[in-house]
Amino acid sequence: MTINVLGVNHKSAPIDIREKLVFDKHSIPKALEDIKNIEGVNEVVLISTCNRTEIYTENDIDNSKIIKWLSANQNSVKDCEPFMYNYSEEKAIKHLFNVASGVDSMVIGENEILGQVKDAFKIADKNNCIKSSLKKLFEFSFSVAKQVRTKTDIGVAVLFDDRYSHNKYKSLFPLFWDHYKTIGKGQYLQSYLEQFWKSKK
Repeated sequence: MTINVLGVNHKSAPIDIREKLVFDKHSIPKALEDIKNIEGVNEVVLISTCNRTEIYTENDIDNSKIIKWLSANQNSVKDCEPFMYNYSEEKAIKHLFNVASGVDSMVIGENEILGQVKDAFKIADKNNCIKSSLKKLFEFSFSVAKQVRTKTDIGVAVLFDDRYSHNKYKSLFPLFWDHYKTIGKGQYLQSYLEQFWKSKK
């Protein structure tokens, strides 16, 4: 049996391609069930965010049947396939560790992705789509992510980016400083706003 990951992210594909492969939270359980029913697939976890869609499987085949399933269900995979990456075994495992720890994120060190990976794991577990192999792998990836964050300064880059952006805005538009707006959601925006309000005190 082999650990595989098939996916697209912000480095491999432009946003118009990534959007074609996004699964909303309501469609993920059905997608998991469909992939799990593909011959040779024993376990599956599906991560789908604005910056990446990744299908992790433990199976005894390559990902060709999963690609065929995507083609039948997304109606756009022919456009997307050139932008996909397909990793197995050690490379797939290393990729998951990089994703969970924020190393593979658009903003390196952001911690929202860890919560998204954990959510994907919980949904797969709730829908009986994981057993021992992916369960152990994902649980270990959470431990790796924690070690990366506690033993390195990876999160410092996020704070630096926050400070730089709002300080730049303040210097360029001082008259509008009290009318500053942000649009978004999640832990990254929360971190940004915390730094913003500190700077105004």
